[in-house]
Amino acid sequence: MGANPNSPKFSSLKKMKSNTLKSLLQHDSIHSGIRLLHRSSEHDKILSLISCCAYTYTFSDPSPSESPSLHSFIKLLAVLKPMAKGKGQQQGRGPCLPDEILSPLFTMTQDHLFRPLPPPNTSITCPPLPNDPRERERLKNVYHRIYSKLHGSRSFMRKAMNDVFLHCTFEGDERHAGIGDLLEICGTIINGFSVPLKEEHRIFLMRVLMPLHRPKGMQAYHKQLAYSVYQFVQKEPLLGVAIILEYKAVALPLCNRITKCFNSPNSQVAERALYMWNNERFVKMALQAAEEVLPVVVGGMEEMRGQWSKSVRQLTQNVKEMLVEMEPLLYSSCLTQFHHSRSEAETRRQERWERVETAFKVNQFIQEYLTSRLRHC
Repeated sequence: MGANPNSPKFSSLKKMKSNTLKSLLQHDSIHSGIRLLHRSSEHDKILSLISCCAYTYTFSDPSPSESPSLHSFIKLLAVLKPMAKGKGQQQGRGPCLPDEILSPLFTMTQDHLFRPLPPPNTSITCPPLPNDPRERERLKNVYHRIYSKLHGSRSFMRKAMNDVFLHCTFEGDERHAGIGDLLEICGTIINGFSVPLKEEHRIFLMRVLMPLHRPKGMQAYHKQLAYSVYQFVQKEPLLGVAIILEYKAVALPLCNRITKCFNSPNSQVAERALYMWNNERFVKMALQAAEEVLPVVVGGMEEMRGQWSKSVRQLTQNVKEMLVEMEPLLYSSCLTQFHHSRSEAETRRQERWERVETAFKVNQFIQEYLTSRLRHC
């Protein structure tokens, strides 16, 4: 996430950061409502802190600096404190900063708080900043306090968080280490939404939060994600219907995959797949789409008659009895449909074999005829 301090790219970025901070220091207090330090020596101190906070560590540099100052949260808080606690306020709305200042400010904060983990093949003696829970907690608090004060910039901050969520979902960043912290902040923000919800908030739920269930590393932030979704449902219960209906899109592929595991030659795989049906929550969700799911499950269990494992056969019988008890008519219909489709498949297979045998006989007759003609010649 950082850059090599000796590289030209670092110099240009550092110059850009310096210009940004200068524009902040020269910003008219009448327009911004904030009075920062004015002495040049203190300006240099702020610039030094910004450079230390913006570039803390690089995993690509073979000899990264291990100076403790690069990982010091005291310096980060020192540069954020005058920005987050401005004395002047505009019409009771809190301090307001221009976008050209907010953009690098929050980029710097997110670079620290939401940094991905190092590659597994990287040997480092200086641990990356996200491994320090104290620093992550302090940065999270600072980020949330800034959001609570900068009323006019909340929309911009939410868009910045959306970019992080979408990158994690669609760019395959499975080692992202800060989604849980960001979702925790997001949950408190959602808790403060007024009712009725705005359309942009509903779009955020369906297009940003719900897709976060897709990444493989979802377990790392599932608790915070579930809390954020729950806040939406609590404020507008009708959204719960749309959230639950999202399951139908994956119900059939999920049950197809589980059914394939039924016939695995590895008895442990088959047992784990059958044990899924002992979970009451899973059974309730599966039966919500019973008309699509049950034909697949019934077919998979009927094809397990040749299973060698006695325990797997017993588990299969238990699942059958449970489904017959819960959906007797649908199960009977699925069973009839399975036998009918299997009979049709057997008929088609027999017809194909008959065509092969007929073709073989014709070919054999032609070969015998040609052989006899050659003998006479």
